[in-house]
Amino acid sequence: MAEKSCVKRLQKEYRALCKEPVSHVVARPSPSDILEWHYVLEGSEGTPFAGGYYYGKIKFPPEYPYKPPGISMTTPNGRFMTQKKICLSMSDFHPESWNPMWSVSSILTGLLSFMTSGLQMDTSPTTGSVNTTTSEKQRLAKSSLSFNCKNATFRKMFPEYVEKYNQQQLSEQLASERVSLETSPDKSSSSVLAKKLESTGEDMRRVDGLKDVRKNRKPFPTWMMLLLFSIFGVVMALPLLQLQRNLYRRYKGPQSVLLELVLYVLLRLSCLTDLYREMMDMEAALNLWADFTPLCLFCQLIGEC
Repeated sequence: MAEKSCVKRLQKEYRALCKEPVSHVVARPSPSDILEWHYVLEGSEGTPFAGGYYYGKIKFPPEYPYKPPGISMTTPNGRFMTQKKICLSMSDFHPESWNPMWSVSSILTGLLSFMTSGLQMDTSPTTGSVNTTTSEKQRLAKSSLSFNCKNATFRKMFPEYVEKYNQQQLSEQLASERVSLETSPDKSSSSVLAKKLESTGEDMRRVDGLKDVRKNRKPFPTWMMLLLFSIFGVVMALPLLQLQRNLYRRYKGPQSVLLELVLYVLLRLSCLTDLYREMMDMEAALNLWADFTPLCLFCQLIGEC
């Protein structure tokens, strides 16, 4: 259980970090435990750690700031062991040299300085440190962000670095695709693209041709439409007169004959309305005129009547 003074001190330091961020250092307390802090150190330019992002943890004792914290690093870096406490004058390895005036920002700044400076003088590594070549440090720096993004806690604590990693992956993918197209273009893909362009051009030409045909079509003659309606009217009138004579002879009564005539006229008017709708459609009129001669049309109408 953290002491009240410890909690107040850590809260104050977090507010100070948010107000005045430290260069190459990002640190945040755990949402569930203020005594556990998570940090990211960004490698300095001009060092083998340039371009690297090193994730680690700081465990503060409940007596902080009167006792030093424990420091560990999670990201492979070629300088310190992972998941092991690092021996520093400001860590719990040397409580006798601890200064209560030191803060989280000063601890991490000192860790970054100790990490990047004096690499050639580490003939006898201290506890928690390792010796690796410069090329190995550079390789680990290049893969550090990818390694960190596999850690669920890192993704939760530092979403901005996850977004940066995604952007890097996207840019690298686009660059590799561009280089592959420039250096060794794929013949199959280019041929497929050419076929698609050719088919698109043919479709456009076909559409333009249909438009030209429609524009060049002559409108259906008005006199021809009037002639067809006249023939239809004559065809309707002849059987109507014949029906009138037959009904009069059968029923011998004007009322029944009138009723039958009205029903017959209504039926013929409905047929006439349907024909009129078809004639008003210019495309249907053209197709009808192309398929049947006037004589055949006349005979067909007589047959329907």
